[in-house]
Amino acid sequence: MYRSKLTTDALAAPSTQGEEPVGPTVGQLASGEGPPSGGRHGASPSVTPIGEEDIEELTEESLFDPAATTRIVVLWILTPSLSVVGSYLLFALVL
Repeated sequence: MYRSKLTTDALAAPSTQGEEPVGPTVGQLASGEGPPSGGRHGASPSVTPIGEEDIEELTEESLFDPAATTRIVVLWILTPSLSVVGSYLLFALVL
C-alpha cells in the first residue's frame, strides 16, 4: 500500500499554552461568558457608537461623490456590453 509522505505540520498553529488568550475563546462565546479580565492588550479603544456622529462633520461631499457615481454607472453599462460583444465574436470565430 502506498502511503503519502505529505504532512500538515506547516499548517499547525504555534502552541499558546501558558498564555492568556487575547479575546474570548470559542467556549466562552458558546456559553455566553465574557472575555477573561485583563488580557494582553488591556482595555479596548474608545469607539463612537453608531448614530452619534457629529452632524457638522457630515458634508454633502462626504456623503455623495459625483465622480464615483459616474464611474459606477459607466462600468455598470460598459462591462455587460463588452461581455456581449466579446462572446459574439468568440462564437462567430468558433462556429
